[in-house]
Amino acid sequence: MSDFGRKDFSTQAKEGLVPDSQKSVFDQVTESTTGTADNVAASLQPGDNKSTSQKLTDETSSKSHSAADTAKSYAGSAQDTTKSYAGSAQDTAKDYAGSAQDTTKSYAGSAQDTAKDYAGSAQNTLSNLGQQASSNTEAATKNAQDTASNLSNQAADATSNLSQSAQKTANDVSQSASDTANDLSKKASDNTAAAQETGKTYLQQAQDAAANALNTASKTASDLANKISSGGPDSTK
Repeated sequence: MSDFGRKDFSTQAKEGLVPDSQKSVFDQVTESTTGTADNVAASLQPGDNKSTSQKLTDETSSKSHSAADTAKSYAGSAQDTTKSYAGSAQDTAKDYAGSAQDTTKSYAGSAQDTAKDYAGSAQNTLSNLGQQASSNTEAATKNAQDTASNLSNQAADATSNLSQSAQKTANDVSQSASDTANDLSKKASDNTAAAQETGKTYLQQAQDAAANALNTASKTASDLANKISSGGPDSTK
């Protein structure tokens, strides 16, 4: 329990447990006012008149305030150092930015000049290639025309030669066929004549044989008639 006229320990403990962000403005003003009054009372109250718990609380509070002051001092120093470093960093960054911009402009100008040079060289190369391609195309066209003309002439000559050869072959075949037909006609005529002659020979032979047979029969019949008339039936013996 705190001494008479001093801020209660439990109240101080509760105030320390709740963050300032969760306190209302009234609570924060009240805590600040009562805290200041308690600090004044602690400084006016002799140490011999303080209870042991009050001494410990005042010493802890004093150390806490001293630590807070030290922390604020360090925080202020850190803020100043940070601001100083930030300003120096900003200046350095500006210097680097300016140098980078100048370097970038220089590189950009050099790149543009190089690009222009490459573009001019590329245009010249394209122009040369176009002229070469045109010349090559004309030469190729002329070669193709000459080749086509030569092939056309060769084809015409080959066609003429084949036509002449075909006509000659046809004439030779026609003459050979005519000769063969004439030979076959002559052979047929000869065979017909021979057949006619052979037919006449066979007919004559048949006629001669028939005449001979008739003469023989007539002679035999005459002989029999004579025998019969001269001697009677027995005369034939």
